[in-house]
Amino acid sequence: MLTDKARKHVESDWTNIPEDKRKDVLKVYRRRLRVQAIQTLTDLALVAEHEPEDQLKQMFTEQTLEPFLRLVTGDASEEITVRHCKIAKLMLLIAHERLKPQIPKAFRITSNRSLDDNYAMLDAMEIHQQKNPLGNVEVRREALRRQQQTILKQLYRNEREKKSGAEKK
Repeated sequence: MLTDKARKHVESDWTNIPEDKRKDVLKVYRRRLRVQAIQTLTDLALVAEHEPEDQLKQMFTEQTLEPFLRLVTGDASEEITVRHCKIAKLMLLIAHERLKPQIPKAFRITSNRSLDDNYAMLDAMEIHQQKNPLGNVEVRREALRRQQQTILKQLYRNEREKKSGAEKK
């Protein structure tokens, strides 16, 4: 989780660091940010593994995960990099593994063959960096920012309601 100071730096693309200190300070901040991000992802995996389903279904929803998944796969980037494509490919492979057992028995023979073919194609696919084919990147970024703000507002609203409910008791 980011501190308020780190959040401001990231949101401003690190432009609020004075030029004379930028090189040294930026190196330290970015290293610290990498460590925090990796620790946060590790912590989220731990939560997903150990928390009960009634809690997880409130945390990890399509609404809360979509902005992250879109951004981590390059949806709002000028260029789609090899890293973006590898993450998208990993997501598809995991989805195939998870969804194959859910296919009704009557459709398994044809569906599994199709999924296996898709898996083989993904595995053999060579990835190249390319311009983002999805259109205006700034518009997409703004839409994702609004979506994130909506999620945070709802979260804070729920917290305020819980606190006010607890105070009334």
